[in-house]
Amino acid sequence: MNDFLNVLQSLQLPFALLPMLYFTNKVEIMGSFVNGKIMCAFSWVVSIIILGINFFFVGQTLMSLPKNVALLLFISVLVLLYCVFVFLLFYYALEFKFLDRFNCLRNRSGEYEEHKDDDDVVADCGEHVDD
Repeated sequence: MNDFLNVLQSLQLPFALLPMLYFTNKVEIMGSFVNGKIMCAFSWVVSIIILGINFFFVGQTLMSLPKNVALLLFISVLVLLYCVFVFLLFYYALEFKFLDRFNCLRNRSGEYEEHKDDDDVVADCGEHVDD
């Protein structure tokens, strides 16, 4: 049971580590406490090494499971979905732009809605309403 708890914690690590690195490297969020360029590079390199080691140990644990076709198929689908989600975390954290041609994956971190005039109110459903 302890081994499976360690695997579960290894799988949850990217969901805490990657957003933390993203936020601590943004000047808009951290202000004067933002990481410097050397610290930023060092933290990304160390985190990628740690995540790689964790993925290796998760793979070793999965290989030790009993060889059942249905179980292996189910685990393969879960691993694929997990890897896609972690890839998207890296994509947004490193602010890549190569998937911007897909509207649903576009990185909208710099797009903020402009303030409307007090006379014009936009309803939640998108209709224009005048006071």
